[in-house]
Amino acid sequence: MRPVSSGRQKPARTDVVIFDKKMGCDLRPLDPGHPLGGVYSNPWALRAFIDDARRNHADRLYCLGDLGGYGTEPDAVWPLLTGNDIICVADNYDVAIASGAEDCGCGYRDPRDQEYAEMMYDFTLRNTDRRFAAWMGTLRTERREKLDGCDVHFVHGSTTGLNDFWWESLPEAEHRRRVEASGADVIVCTRSGLPWIRRVGESLVVNVGVIVDGPPTTVTGVSATPWSTSRTESRERGSSACTTTSAPSP
Repeated sequence: MRPVSSGRQKPARTDVVIFDKKMGCDLRPLDPGHPLGGVYSNPWALRAFIDDARRNHADRLYCLGDLGGYGTEPDAVWPLLTGNDIICVADNYDVAIASGAEDCGCGYRDPRDQEYAEMMYDFTLRNTDRRFAAWMGTLRTERREKLDGCDVHFVHGSTTGLNDFWWESLPEAEHRRRVEASGADVIVCTRSGLPWIRRVGESLVVNVGVIVDGPPTTVTGVSATPWSTSRTESRERGSSACTTTSAPSP
């Protein structure tokens, strides 16, 4: 398998997460892991992700938050997460649900995005079992691990903020500021929902995107499926994807 190089990558299938060999550390097929971005109360997409990861012999699965919101079955994702030993970090949404806050803390600037966020947060808060919510409250908001000699930093938004949008289109100085706040060899994030891979200085940044209903595709080294470039449109699609069948079993 080819190592991930710097710059924007075209979607391509691979069995495991491979980090740039220039770092002197990579995850080999004998020791793979699959990270995923937002679950968004979508147990069907989560089940598809798990099945795809297992077919590719992944023995560690990571979830970077956004367990609820935009789908209709928040409680159905909990047994899938715990029953498959998925290592989770919490995002602002999970923290808000756990505390019963009035707002998700999403920080959208577009009024239409904020309107949808408030609508779905209210729905998710009403329909999330408080035991699940309490479990969310036990999760870390970031995680660091040494994987095959690599210092890997898992975050939801970015290294500087839980709800920070780390867009690929940001100026180079903004990328460097976020990387310097971590110092990790590899930083894995989501939040924006748009997958990308970029070398910043000596670090590799991987945005894993999010998952949607149906078999996941792979974005060069990361098992995840991108939604559309419009956040609002993508979340409307995610909401409607959860209404056609009963929730999958763990």
